[in-house]
Amino acid sequence: MNFIEHISHLRRGRVNGRSLEVSHKFKEFLFDPDRAYPIVHIAGSNGKGSVAVKMARALEIAGYNVGLFTSPHTHCYSERIRIKSEEIALEVVEEIGRDLLDFAEANYLEPTFFEISTWIAMEYFRRNKVDIAIIEAGIGGRLDSTNAIEKRLLSVIASVSLEHKEVLGNSLEDIAKEKAGIIRDNDVILGPTANCPEILAIAEMHGATVHFAGAGLHYEIENQNVARKALELLKKRFTIPENAIAQGLLAKLPGRFELLEPDILCDAAHNAAGLRALLHLLEMAYPNSNFRFGIALSNNKDHSDFLKILEESEIPYHWIQVEHERLQRGEKQISFDKLKELARKKGELLVLCGSIYLRGSIKQTALV
Repeated sequence: MNFIEHISHLRRGRVNGRSLEVSHKFKEFLFDPDRAYPIVHIAGSNGKGSVAVKMARALEIAGYNVGLFTSPHTHCYSERIRIKSEEIALEVVEEIGRDLLDFAEANYLEPTFFEISTWIAMEYFRRNKVDIAIIEAGIGGRLDSTNAIEKRLLSVIASVSLEHKEVLGNSLEDIAKEKAGIIRDNDVILGPTANCPEILAIAEMHGATVHFAGAGLHYEIENQNVARKALELLKKRFTIPENAIAQGLLAKLPGRFELLEPDILCDAAHNAAGLRALLHLLEMAYPNSNFRFGIALSNNKDHSDFLKILEESEIPYHWIQVEHERLQRGEKQISFDKLKELARKKGELLVLCGSIYLRGSIKQTALV
């Protein structure tokens, strides 16, 4: 078992007893790497990864040494941690990670996969003297391991919708409060759905300055609006030409409304809000097309709202047979090859959605 496989078997998260204790211990052990560079901290139910990538790309084009931490990965762990778009070497992951694991063992700590990953990234960025780091939160915000960051130049909440209810709470109000946990006494950018009383109250309590990003016809435009607003605020400290912003806003994460083949589209919509946005965008981009969905969903979440919307759309859908430990096993699964053949026979656009791990599995096997 290699090192990545080893840390992948650590607990993926804490549903009960979540806290920042381990992250604070790691931060102290590493002598506060997050204090070595300014940080933009991004949370959100949907779109936070896309906003992070757009911001990082714009800053790179402007000439800065930019660290980027996102999750999850689709093919290789090193996708999570990048500097100027170059992925971290797996040997460096192991070097920093083993030090953290040794420290954890000596101090009777039980870190999660994401806690280890967060502080590998923080230390790696310090070693490479980044000018700025763009940090995407994992789940929620308040108790996410990235929230042990001491200070941030900007806090960004891209969106709020029902997700991870088993961890974050059963209402939009509860989830909004969790996202707002990343706010300090700094500038805060809110996407359209994050403009809600719970977040505004917490921002006021911290004395934060709130900025609002405009709505858009679909989620990609809203992500661009959030990223643009954040980049405009960064101009107080960084020189970012308009051409760098324009090019950066076009950057996308893999699996976000991505054509894998001319008649196969992949999107990471995995919750009710993401699926609604995807259906709206499909109607706009393919007004004369018929669709067939292939889905794969994480096995540790409640997907009832997602499936209800899909059924109400009356678009035929199938569970795709995918071998991945994080994906749910549907009662009636179909192989990707058979599903592709069925959609092509009927002249439909095949839309793959759900967990981002679906895209990685398909790319590694059926499309090679």
